[in-house]
Amino acid sequence: MMMKHSEKAVVQDYWNKDSLVPSPVINRYMLQDKFHLILRCLHFENNANEDRHDRLWKVRKVFSDLRGKFRDYLVPGQNVVIDKSLVLFKGRLAFKQYIPSKRNRFGLKFFVLCDCETGIVLDTIFYSGTDVDIYIPAQNEHGFSGSVVKTLMEPLLNKGHVLFTDNYYTSPLLTRYLLAHNTGECGTVKAHRKEMPVFGIGISVGECQMRKCDNMLSVRWKDRREVNILTTTHTGAILNSGKVHFQKCNPMYKPDCVIDYNVNMRLVDQCDMMLGGVECVHRSMKWTKKLFFRLMDVAVLNCCNMYLVKSGRKPSIRTFSASVVSQLLVKYGREGSVVPRKVQATMPHAAPDRLRGNENFGVHMLGYMPGTASWEKGKRECIVCRNTTRRSQKRRYIGTWCVECKVPLCPVGCFTAYRTLAEY
Repeated sequence: MMMKHSEKAVVQDYWNKDSLVPSPVINRYMLQDKFHLILRCLHFENNANEDRHDRLWKVRKVFSDLRGKFRDYLVPGQNVVIDKSLVLFKGRLAFKQYIPSKRNRFGLKFFVLCDCETGIVLDTIFYSGTDVDIYIPAQNEHGFSGSVVKTLMEPLLNKGHVLFTDNYYTSPLLTRYLLAHNTGECGTVKAHRKEMPVFGIGISVGECQMRKCDNMLSVRWKDRREVNILTTTHTGAILNSGKVHFQKCNPMYKPDCVIDYNVNMRLVDQCDMMLGGVECVHRSMKWTKKLFFRLMDVAVLNCCNMYLVKSGRKPSIRTFSASVVSQLLVKYGREGSVVPRKVQATMPHAAPDRLRGNENFGVHMLGYMPGTASWEKGKRECIVCRNTTRRSQKRRYIGTWCVECKVPLCPVGCFTAYRTLAEY
């Protein structure tokens, strides 16, 4: 959660002191090796408990637990919406989806139920290509999309809610089922759906046609293109949408069902947009980790929206996430318990052995060279004076050297230059 607030190109840069934008907070609370070890060993189920009939068995416990908390901690308003959400994943996976209209296009697909008033995610279903999470009876006249709606809406039936859906879910058969359970619906619908009315050949821009049957109103309206809407809660009245035509500068009038659909249907895409700035999803070839981090992001988003409901304040999701991280560190973090690894300064070439270990500079001390059989005091040529590039070279015989390195050096200037400069 903290990494998204100081994003780096690679994970290793969060512990790099030479980075252009350092992350000192992460260095104080977590070691790099410990972080990678936890991430590599992140696991939610014993492999001995494998369930071959459930593709989500590795994350089933945490997924079911969070789904239950999403449902239990909020009583939604009247309007709710169901739509698809996609998490980027390009690894090899049997149930990976391709949705060209989404930003990521490839990834893990979720069916999301949102409250239109607060934007809180009430429930979610992960698409795994099986019917484990989605109840599909043997005699199913509503199809797979209708089964998704019935599964998500089961706790909200017979309570007077209004459901907004797109043309993937909406059909006259499903609308009649929801009406029988005291639940309204409004959504775009495909013209060739079973039991849909047949309209005329074509209509002009701004024209509206309507058909009504069994408390269901079918509206055909054209703005830039034709759109068919099926609703049980609208009358089809033409209202001022509050917008002005960008060319003619005239007020734009639309059917009431189109206005409500545009307002309520964007909630799931808005949630994905808000999560894009704070998501903690890491690049991984394991889809189970992607799923887990996505659930963490949704939990943070729900907490932010719940804070708005309770307090009336409206912080940005990024500000709220940073505040959550700060409070978690205050309560659970142990600052100073981690001693960060000392990172050597980056140089054009590898540092010579004589420059390594400068933290033990006091160990290297000057001393007199021992004498030989023919000389009472030793005397050798200074290596710095003979090979320097910063001044004129010359031969200087001296009797001092570094006791540790056994290298003859002048006591003034040459000893310090030899121990601290890459090129003396």
